[in-house]
Amino acid sequence: SLDWLILMKEEVGNEWVQNTLFRIGASGLLSDIERQLAYYVTGQYSAAYENPLV
Repeated sequence: SLDWLILMKEEVGNEWVQNTLFRIGASGLLSDIERQLAYYVTGQYSAAYENPLV
């Protein structure tokens, strides 16, 4: 996420690097963490419909 903030700051300036204007998709991140945990436990990635937040 730090890489994205640096990119935004370099491309569009400080005024755009605010939490009201630029957000990283936390729900997508949470879904990915869930899939990675499922893979760690079972050795297989879960399908999208098996994750409660999708």
